[in-house]
Amino acid sequence: MTDTITDDELRLIKEHQLYWLFSDSIGLFNFGRRYSCLLLLLCAIDALAKRKFPQLGVKERFTKHLKENLPKQTRVENFNIRIPKKNCMLRLEEVLYQYLRNPMVHEGASLDIKTTTGAHVVLYWGSDKRYVKVDDDTVTLGGNGVILVLFGVVHDGIKADMV
Repeated sequence: MTDTITDDELRLIKEHQLYWLFSDSIGLFNFGRRYSCLLLLLCAIDALAKRKFPQLGVKERFTKHLKENLPKQTRVENFNIRIPKKNCMLRLEEVLYQYLRNPMVHEGASLDIKTTTGAHVVLYWGSDKRYVKVDDDTVTLGGNGVILVLFGVVHDGIKADMV
């Protein structure tokens, strides 16, 4: 969330058609339901991207929306991430789409570092919010950091969609 908002802006945000996704994700986060929170945020990004780029396919609009709206410090730190099992480099928005969104939305994957095997990307729920680690086998993302970044993307996307 990039700036402060007025009471009138807050009222308009709460009236936005997609606000329930944002609001429910905050509630889930506060109840410790990190996976459900993340799932709703990914759905909200899908919905905002479709509103902004209706002519594009799902992958193109999702990654384009993230590319345009991820915080600058996130873009610089994670410009390219090596996916060891695929021997390729992907931008953060592509990693989030292909290896986080798709397994969670379409397969119900938790991607938990403690229980998931064979995944290209797993989630670490420790206290380090900006955690990205690549080893010989897997990319590990800090789940809380991903959630916080996506909170900002969804908030700003709802605010921009009101204009």
